Amino acid sequence: MPKLPPRLPKSSENYVMIVLKESVPMAFWGGTEDHAAYGELVSIGGLNPDVNIMLCAAISAILETKLSVPNCLASSSSSMTPRQS
Repeated sequence: MPKLPPRLPKSSENYVMIVLKESVPMAFWGGTEDHAAYGELVSIGGLNPDVNIMLCAAISAILETKLSVPNCLASSSSSMTPRQS
């Protein structure tokens, strides 16, 4: 697994799960058959909007360098659930 950027909280790496699903059909308007990806970042507490932006950028860079998915064809969403005691 690629390392997270050093400016992100180190504890994040202990709670990261990555799921890759190959052979999932994807289509974007315009009829392109270029590599594409959809990413979803979900957090249970611990992330703020600034960290969320950095994580999304890091994930996008990994998709581009490791899987040849250009940033313009990588879609993502994120949600943050408050941590409950």
